Amino acid sequence: MMTTRNKRIDLALARRIRRTVIWAAGFAGLGTALAFSPPMHKTISPQCNYVYPSGGEPGSEFEVRVGGVNLETVNSAIVSGEGVRAVYIGRTSETNLVKARLPVHRFKVVIEPDAKPGIRELRICNPVRICEPLMFDVRAMRELTEPITARDRSSVRDAGPLPVCLNGSAGLTRKSADFYRFQATAGEQIVAYPVWQTRPFTSSSATPKLNFYGADDSLCKSEKFELGRGLSAKVLTIPETGVYKLRVGTSVTNNINSAVYRVLLGKLPLITGISPTEAKKGSSTNVSLDGFNLPQNRIRLFTGGKDEALCREAIFGDSLALPGLDFKLISDLPPAPDFRVWMSPASVSIPAGGSGLVWLQAERQNGYTGPIQVFLSYPPLGICFEGGYIPAGESKGVMTVSTDSHRYPKTSFSLDMAASANVNGETIVRPVEPVRQERDGQSLPKAMGLDYALGRVAKFRVLNVASNFTARISAKAGGALDVSSPYMTKSWEEIYEPYVVWPESGLQVTVNMPDENGRRGFLLKADPKLFPAGSAGDAVVGLRVIKTGISVATSRCFKFRVTE
Repeated sequence: MMTTRNKRIDLALARRIRRTVIWAAGFAGLGTALAFSPPMHKTISPQCNYVYPSGGEPGSEFEVRVGGVNLETVNSAIVSGEGVRAVYIGRTSETNLVKARLPVHRFKVVIEPDAKPGIRELRICNPVRICEPLMFDVRAMRELTEPITARDRSSVRDAGPLPVCLNGSAGLTRKSADFYRFQATAGEQIVAYPVWQTRPFTSSSATPKLNFYGADDSLCKSEKFELGRGLSAKVLTIPETGVYKLRVGTSVTNNINSAVYRVLLGKLPLITGISPTEAKKGSSTNVSLDGFNLPQNRIRLFTGGKDEALCREAIFGDSLALPGLDFKLISDLPPAPDFRVWMSPASVSIPAGGSGLVWLQAERQNGYTGPIQVFLSYPPLGICFEGGYIPAGESKGVMTVSTDSHRYPKTSFSLDMAASANVNGETIVRPVEPVRQERDGQSLPKAMGLDYALGRVAKFRVLNVASNFTARISAKAGGALDVSSPYMTKSWEEIYEPYVVWPESGLQVTVNMPDENGRRGFLLKADPKLFPAGSAGDAVVGLRVIKTGISVATSRCFKFRVTE
């Protein structure tokens, strides 16, 4: 019989779940694609939709607002890199154009004068969890930010001297838009370039649509360049000296939470093409540049002593570029066997004395077919890992990042993950690249600014399985799994049920018969078709609410072996 207290716990958990998150990874705008979808795993974690404004100028102080779901207890923020910090102000709500009250969290952002320009990661935290990162743009350019609260649907603002970085909301209906008025001289090439890295991370995000208009409100003919993710840049060659307007609208009806934009406007250098796109290592070659407002249309590139990153830096410099442009170094030698590994989520919340779950995806290259081991490089004191082994022939894996019950960081900390494999008798080590998840299953690779994973020790409940434990599963009778958790109180099995987090198939877990002390553990059974006698692998089990499927705790990654 379910007690009144247990009913209250169940209802409270059910109210907190907002949506199901499906984790996936992929390349956006890079020409090739790789996607992985770990098993569905419902959790209650902070999920940030947008930050506004999504960037600022070195040497400035300003307020930003962050919106999302499950953010009720947010109290801090973390910005990657040096020279940028965010201080929590408080929670408020604002009225949008349709008079809806939108809860947001306010932060004061301080960017030091010597802060390095570029894309940063901004994460917000509550006392127990840390959210996935939002992209934040630090750029040495004048900023113009409009209020995100209710305003005239046909507002026209003076953009002032160019270049300028425009921050605003794309509007809530097809008819609403923002207009920015600017002065230009005949023959100038004016570029309007959305900062695509900072677009909100929701499947329903509105896509800013850009158009130029003359002083008489007539539409000007401009050139369009796709940036990916539905965004495009526009370039207007000014026909005659005068006043012009940039219209920033949206192609879909949306709410203000996901319609914020950041657009660069001015006589900006934009590279739209390069030729050639590759060169031999150690060679010297002329690289032709296509685009607008470029300081030079050709550069002499010496590849000796350079890797591909240095070559790209020499070619592109500080110019804007279309996301798909790349430059490769080639060799007369055949490509060596290699591999890449991605992880999701890009932020991990770890309970004290428990573990946080990380999904892994591998891509083997140039003929390599062997196993891969993922591990933590120089972890903080009290932090360790379990699992992380991706067998030969498999592309997916899982690992858990754990703390002991006494020694562990008391705050957020960076996690450097690496993967190793024996390739032709040589140990090859590669960094593991974090991936930021999106609601619609699309994700962003490291190239868009994800530099490292970030962990946070959290004080929520755990599901304990002994360290270095190997579960022995009889092919006929199964195997008992001794677990403990603060959730497993009297009559817990009426509210919660165990489930297998990993592997995706082949294992089943149920509630075991009570022992002599009346305690109920788990019973693991293996599918003989997938795991015959003698099979072994890694496993993770969890505890979830029966009615809602919300995961309330997961175990460390442990070994299992199937016996006769």
